[in-house]
Parts: sequence; C-alpha cells; structure tokens
Amino acid sequence: MKTKVLFLGLVIASMASANAQTLNKNNYAFEVGKMAANLSVKSSCNWWLQDNDVFAVTDSKNHTPNGKHSLCFKSESILEKLKMACGTFNQNGLVELKDGKYIAKCWIFIESGKLKNFTMYFPNAKYKDGKKLAPNSNEKPDFESPYRSSMLKTGWVKPGKWVQVKSEPFHLDGNKEIDMLKAPLHINVPKGTEPVVFYIDDITFEKVD
Repeated sequence: MKTKVLFLGLVIASMASANAQTLNKNNYAFEVGKMAANLSVKSSCNWWLQDNDVFAVTDSKNHTPNGKHSLCFKSESILEKLKMACGTFNQNGLVELKDGKYIAKCWIFIESGKLKNFTMYFPNAKYKDGKKLAPNSNEKPDFESPYRSSMLKTGWVKPGKWVQVKSEPFHLDGNKEIDMLKAPLHINVPKGTEPVVFYIDDITFEKVD
C-alpha cells in the first residue's frame, strides 16, 4: 500500500531516506505475502503473530485506497499479559536505522473500546563497522532484550476514523557501542489493556534533527 515517505511505514523493494533508514514499506503496510489460511496459523503477510488469539492480518479494513490489508487487534477482556506481533527475520522484515534520532509513525483505526497506548520495539541487534555484535552469553542470538522502544500514546484517539499517531523521539547513538540497528519491528500491546478492537497500518520511520 502506498504511503507518503517520511517510521511505524513497517522489502525486496526497499526505500531509504537520507541514507539513514532502509525498510520495505509494503511489508510494514502488511502487503507482502498472503494472509493466514486460518486463525491457527501464526505466520501471516510476512508477519509473525506471536499472540494470534488477539492479532490477525485482515482485509476487512485498510488505510489507503491502494492497499488491501492491515493488522487487527481484538480483545474481549482485560489483558493479563503483554501481547505481541512482529515482522519476520528474513530480509522483507528487517528495518535498518543508522545513528540518529527517529520517531515512529503509523495509522490506527479504533473500532470499539479505548486504547491508552502500545509500544514498538526492536530486539537487540547491534552493528559496529558493519559487523553484528555478539549478544551477551545469557541472550539468544535473535530474540534478545529490546534495544530501542517507542511508546505511542493513543488515549486521545476517538473511534470511527483513521488517525495518524507518532512516538516520542528515540535516539540511536553513533558511539563506540553501535552505529547501526538492523532488526524486525515488534508491536506490543501492554498488560492491563481493556477490551478493544483496533487496526494498525502504514508504519513508517522519520529521522528528525
């Protein structure tokens, strides 16, 4: 699906902005691959629905006229634990951010209920001089502790229309520890979220001064 170039816009055809970011915007508009054939399948449109009891890629609602899909979250009870969906670890799912300050943006549609916030984060994939740094001995090589996260506050969003939301700026330091992040985006809906149905679409990243 098409979006204006500007971060949550989460590749065979990738795009770059000021050489600071690389991502497949179609993957982060949920337009790469096919939807899961049934609700028991966790892989859908190149996304891994860790908690497919509440997450699903759907064609019932979409932000742009040219798109077909969006990510739907539906819960009929208060969440007793965090729920997650993430882009896959193949090339279509990776986002590359070089050192600098970024904000995450996406479009959401609340169908019913109220959503206070949700979080986007990247697992701990660090690079220095083009080489991936080894994880700590107690961490797995792919699903490591979150490296950068951004909360998107949505309590002000009223149901019934698509609204763009954005995070506070988060910073990637070009220091001796890291000069690049390259990982799939994870979307988390926090424990305690009340019953709600909402959709996410057209995730993008914007580098800011």
